[in-house]
Amino acid sequence: RPEEDFLDEAQRQARAKHRQEAMSEVCLKEPSLDLFDARLSCPRCQKTGAFYAVLRDSWALPRAGGNMGHMRKDTGKCILAECPSCSEQWQQEG
Repeated sequence: RPEEDFLDEAQRQARAKHRQEAMSEVCLKEPSLDLFDARLSCPRCQKTGAFYAVLRDSWALPRAGGNMGHMRKDTGKCILAECPSCSEQWQQEG
């Protein structure tokens, strides 16, 4: 039998609430565009300068390990950028 079968109703509800909060925090969270780069150029209006968030950075992960001793390919950084002028959003490898 599952562990939760032995808990009282209040504890089950508390666990369900914590589970729901954790899932919504992970799944529904929009990346905060709190970084700025003056060199980024908007693909729509061609203005330079955009706010961005780092979606993936391969330098943050160890390159050797879990791969039977082989070095993992460096895939670089992927960002989500937004133009402050026209609000266009785009992803860019870099």
